[in-house]
Amino acid sequence: MKCICGIDSGFTGGITFLEKDTGNILSCDLPPIEEYFLADGKTKRRRLDIMAFLKLLNDFNPISVAIEKLNDRPNQGGMFNFGKMYGEYSAIIQTQGYKFVEIPPQTWKRALVGTFPKGTLVADKKKAAIEKAKELQPSFQFKDPSFVPTKRTKVAKDHDGLAESYLIAEYHRRCLIESL
Repeated sequence: MKCICGIDSGFTGGITFLEKDTGNILSCDLPPIEEYFLADGKTKRRRLDIMAFLKLLNDFNPISVAIEKLNDRPNQGGMFNFGKMYGEYSAIIQTQGYKFVEIPPQTWKRALVGTFPKGTLVADKKKAAIEKAKELQPSFQFKDPSFVPTKRTKVAKDHDGLAESYLIAEYHRRCLIESL
């Protein structure tokens, strides 16, 4: 079975594998993250678990991997870590010989979610992406799989990283089918 992979980079992103011909979701999960300590032994950090990601790629063996292209977003915090993970993803994908495609966020969002008026909040754009993913895959729950219920929050929220990784993969799948 041939499959496509879509990646929304970052700690809160997602990785989706779709069956190429049907678009069925084979896997849609959070990126494998590991925690480690800096040399001082006290400061904890997170990073992409490279070996777990490599195993995931090799288990599904996609014919092509699409990753959301990193854009320069001035004055946004966390861009260093986002860029670092993007670099790690792209390096692993390319060194393993997988076909690699960068898709600008505006491209897949315009094609699948639609356009937004200038000034639309990021949260509203993410909500629209979640709604579109649910529309295309009504039986799949785009929920945070690591969610633990508390007294205040009993139900997992929709996870935009999972929805967006799915939409990136679906956009790429459609482009591949059209090019045949």
